[in-house]
Amino acid sequence: MSEFAGTRILCLRLPNWPVQAAARRLRGQGQPDSPLALRTRADWTDAGVSAAAGTGRGGGRAAGGGASGGTGVVAGGLSGVLLEDWRLVRELFPASRSGPAVVAVDRGAWELGVRPGLPLAEARSLARPVLRRGAKSVAGGGAAVQPAVQFEEWRPEEDRRELEELALIARRFAPVVSLDALPLPDSLLLDITGCEHLFGGELELAEELLGEVWGSGLRAVAGIGGKLSSAWAMAHWDPTDAELRGFLGQSGLRERLGVSGGASGGASGGKVLGAASWRVRRLPCGEDRPWLDMLPITAGRLPLSDIEILRDLGVVELGRLLNLPREDLPARLSVVAVERVQQLQGVLSEHLVNLPEANPIESEWSEEQPASGLGDLHWVLGRLSGVLSGELVRRRQMCGGLECEVKLGSGEWLQFGAGLVRPTQDAGLLGEVICLRLEYLLSDEQRRIAVGGLSSAVGASAVGGVEGTATGAAAGAGGFLRLVVEPVVLVRMRALAAQLPPARQRNLFGELQDVSEPVEQLAALVSRLTGRLGRERVLRLGERADVRPEYSVRVEPLPDAVQAGGAGAAERALWHLAGLSGGVGGVGIGGVGGVKSGRGAVVAGAELVGDLAGVLPRPLRLLEPAVDVTVGLLREGEEPVGSRSPLQWREQLRRVPLVVAEGQRWEVEWWSGAERLQTGWWTDRPCQRDYYVVRVRGGGRLWLYRDLQTGRWYLQGFFD
Repeated sequence: MSEFAGTRILCLRLPNWPVQAAARRLRGQGQPDSPLALRTRADWTDAGVSAAAGTGRGGGRAAGGGASGGTGVVAGGLSGVLLEDWRLVRELFPASRSGPAVVAVDRGAWELGVRPGLPLAEARSLARPVLRRGAKSVAGGGAAVQPAVQFEEWRPEEDRRELEELALIARRFAPVVSLDALPLPDSLLLDITGCEHLFGGELELAEELLGEVWGSGLRAVAGIGGKLSSAWAMAHWDPTDAELRGFLGQSGLRERLGVSGGASGGASGGKVLGAASWRVRRLPCGEDRPWLDMLPITAGRLPLSDIEILRDLGVVELGRLLNLPREDLPARLSVVAVERVQQLQGVLSEHLVNLPEANPIESEWSEEQPASGLGDLHWVLGRLSGVLSGELVRRRQMCGGLECEVKLGSGEWLQFGAGLVRPTQDAGLLGEVICLRLEYLLSDEQRRIAVGGLSSAVGASAVGGVEGTATGAAAGAGGFLRLVVEPVVLVRMRALAAQLPPARQRNLFGELQDVSEPVEQLAALVSRLTGRLGRERVLRLGERADVRPEYSVRVEPLPDAVQAGGAGAAERALWHLAGLSGGVGGVGIGGVGGVKSGRGAVVAGAELVGDLAGVLPRPLRLLEPAVDVTVGLLREGEEPVGSRSPLQWREQLRRVPLVVAEGQRWEVEWWSGAERLQTGWWTDRPCQRDYYVVRVRGGGRLWLYRDLQTGRWYLQGFFD
């Protein structure tokens, strides 16, 4: 599972955002309302972009990043516009490649015949003022003249900036607010995990948020789901009234989804509300998939070219797309589309990158005498951590990570940071984690210099930032090692806000129960290890929905407090690791005698023979690949046959069976009953196996299986 149970994401979408943003700017300038259409600039064409790329005009990256997260060539020299934005406009509106074209219109311009994608000259000819019959002129007598369409220059860089400013409103409802990473964003993504009780529920939270957005003169809708992809899909699905009735017409679906029409209208008298008033689209907790299956493929964030391919194949709903064999998708779809499908299926996790706060919690050190050496820098970092801790307590906030900027005596800057698994206000832990992170960066750079020389260290030090939140840049030769030899004149540290962890249970006399102390100790340990070793080296076991043991377990880093799921996801992972989650602490594919389904997998019940008390249902050490041990088990001259019954294959065994593998020999003393693992016939690599716990002379236990198709025996693992 790549998504944590209980994670809740809210997608705040502002439909037709470019027009809404432009209209609000015009109202701020005191201009009267009139039909509005947005057009591209004259130099935003194929020729203009090529010229800008050739001369190196412009550069940089818009806040929030694009789909690929990289820096793109600035189209036509427009600062803040990503190359991905331009590519999408060209794909949507081919007329924009050769000249100015309309990219967005409001309802008034639409009624006059102006459509997105029209060349500007053609759109102007359609938008001439017309006389409305039967209406009195404002000037007296005659017919009134309908206002002309106002063509305004489209400013996507300002749209992005104003969308980020809306985070000031959204920040009150969730500690983590992120900008949609797709090109031409129109949404904010909020991690509302654990926040709904502060507003009386998820619906109440969403309605209050929408009320504030509508109060600022903007229209918005909200989608709520257990994953970023599902929340985005619900917010960006614009059904007709008939489609909405079909979607909500199932038994009890309207009540389970928590349909709310809000202030703009709703259902009355038991009637289904109209699609136009469906402001909050909420999916039940843990049940994203059934409702996503009924949505069109346009709600899956897929590239336009992939949507056209799927429509040609007759795949028009997400359900049909998600049910296609995963291994066949790369042959038909792009890499981005395959990634989107895996995100919808929950195979790939998605992380939210928190937008910078308008009034962040930060502290700064700068004195006449600069810091010299690692000892002085540790003292400065500890002092700044104490200042941040006091401000966190004063604001009643928690810290989920730290970002640090260091200015050298030469005037160049270095950036690094560290993430926390569990939000905290503890100054000691904050200072220890950031110092350990700095030590890791220094030691890693020393190792790279020893292995590949100075140039490799400089390249590596450019990626020494916060775990998933900040990127570091090493200026000049030597990277972070310059902190040891050069004076440091300024250090600035910023705390990344995170949601509060769940409250700890108190007993009758108000004392905290000791049951949560192991979780706090484990969180501090993991945070220290992450700072010292790097997030990519502190891993936990995760489970895959695959019946084959060798593919059922994966390793993945723990979520930190500022990613998708926030503190809630990290807290659940910590409680699970500490063995206090109320479930089985180990990772496997279902207990002995249990049934587990996943991708057509069936685990048959097993009646074990002998005493297995104290033996785990799965070994902790698996061999990959499994070792063939058929020769030592069967009589000489006997050929393994997969179709024989258990009684027949037992007759093939030696009088004293031996397991011979990796140069060792074990004499078998005892067998358990069979546990059958079997996949469906439609899987790409069928699995039909009978597993046995085998006790060998000396007291050890092995995990063997017999392939039912070939009859051969394999050693899969050891019970340590």
